[in-house]
Amino acid sequence: MFVAQDGKGQLIEASRGKEGRDSHFVCPGCQQPVFLRCGRLKIAHFAHQRHCVCARATEGETQEHLVGKQALKQFFEARGYYVQLEQYFPVIKQRADLVIYKNNQVIALEFQCAALSFQQVQKRSAGYRQLGIVVLWILGERYQQRKVWTRLGRTFGFWGTGQALPHIYFWQSQRGLFSIPWQHVDNDRKVRQNRLGQTNLEQLAWRQVKALQMTQRYGRGKLRFLAVNLYQQGHCLEAIPWSAHGLAPQIGGLSEPYWSVRLQLLLLLEQRVCDWKILLKWLEHFQWLTPHLISLKRVQELWLQQVLDEWQAQQVVSCDTGKYRLQEPLIWYTDINEKLAALPAWLVSMRIKESGYYNGK
Repeated sequence: MFVAQDGKGQLIEASRGKEGRDSHFVCPGCQQPVFLRCGRLKIAHFAHQRHCVCARATEGETQEHLVGKQALKQFFEARGYYVQLEQYFPVIKQRADLVIYKNNQVIALEFQCAALSFQQVQKRSAGYRQLGIVVLWILGERYQQRKVWTRLGRTFGFWGTGQALPHIYFWQSQRGLFSIPWQHVDNDRKVRQNRLGQTNLEQLAWRQVKALQMTQRYGRGKLRFLAVNLYQQGHCLEAIPWSAHGLAPQIGGLSEPYWSVRLQLLLLLEQRVCDWKILLKWLEHFQWLTPHLISLKRVQELWLQQVLDEWQAQQVVSCDTGKYRLQEPLIWYTDINEKLAALPAWLVSMRIKESGYYNGK
């Protein structure tokens, strides 16, 4: 950490602590002794002693975290914000990495480099909300190398003013601060690869089909039941209609494979005409991740509306007086080879461009 209390109870930054190297410093939060670390290779900072019970001390603090906080401070100061490093809030017993002030806006910044559970994120965020402070989570290198983005979206997403949907914010030393819309972050690429703008749909289709083959062979529970049910109807799971696949950005939130829910939604509309309320109620039967920023109902509404809009644009589904129906019979394939052979023509007919993102499920 960069800020500690000296013997007079004054807050002092580590860069200035060198002047009083022999002084005694304590953590503003837990009030336990901390010692100054500085040298030619490491940036000056305060550190707790071993076996300290301070909540933030147990996480440890990497060089990336220390350097990143300083860089973020300079980043926001250059944009006219007043920045307070490691401000401690005694009411909630939390210390923010940075707090930025501009006009009447106060935002707590948490630069997260270490692993943190959803429950811990919720607890910290709730503490800031208790004080009427907005919190923005910024993710470091560790998270940029991960691929389980649906869970990250519901955990660290930030819904800023003027944003239609939550974004996830990242920091890179070369690129600086940047964000990616929640539905554009998938588990097919790492953020570090900087290739989020292009998707080869044929390669993507192959990956999905391979995943379906594994489900066909080793699937359990709901997926196994779905595979058996389709087999009894003369269909093969790996040869499901292309419309069941999501080849465009999708709203996150499901903890089940997206293709599975989309397929079952198509099968439902094949059986009967449904209005919006029926479809929304039907979605409640699936497993959803608990969202952090908005209500689960709102996530389900956004997900359903996006899928229905996509299918209406593809002329797969039509809507008449609020009633949704399948416009044409579903196109099933006999095997994987026939399905893949039909992909180019299907892409042309659906007018899907080879760009954008894919949710990856």
